Amino acid sequence: FASRESLLTLELHFLSMYSPGFFSGRMIGHIGAYHSSALSIFLLLSGMAINLCVTDSTSAVWIVGLLFLGSGWNIGFSSATVLLSKTYAENPSYGPYVQAVNDFVMFGMTGCAVVSAGFIYTAGGEGISGWQLLNGVVAVGLLPFLYLVVPGLMKERQAKKQ
Repeated sequence: FASRESLLTLELHFLSMYSPGFFSGRMIGHIGAYHSSALSIFLLLSGMAINLCVTDSTSAVWIVGLLFLGSGWNIGFSSATVLLSKTYAENPSYGPYVQAVNDFVMFGMTGCAVVSAGFIYTAGGEGISGWQLLNGVVAVGLLPFLYLVVPGLMKERQAKKQ
């Protein structure tokens, strides 16, 4: 990409990461944290699927894929925060400990992901093939989260029926 195309792609990706914050809280309150988490996983997998289909360096396709990824990240992060706060609702004194453990695990996993991304990208070859391998590995890594979200979806659905 030219410098301007790269800049535009990153600007739109960052915008899609943070602009859903203006409505994600209201959405979580309306449809529930588990439904929001499922929407997040759908957006993330859709963005990765779009990025896996790229065969050349056309910036429009990258932008669309990164818009999905950014929006999915924001909604997922927000709904996970709501779900985490529910774990210590009955005993608020545990809140700081739960938050500390969550932050430690989250930032530890983020560090591992950042370090391993370069190795995965390089293992896939240069350019688009490395990027496609990286997206594929991350997509497979997201699948276990569906296992965690589905029981919560069922629980939310039953609660709304009552």
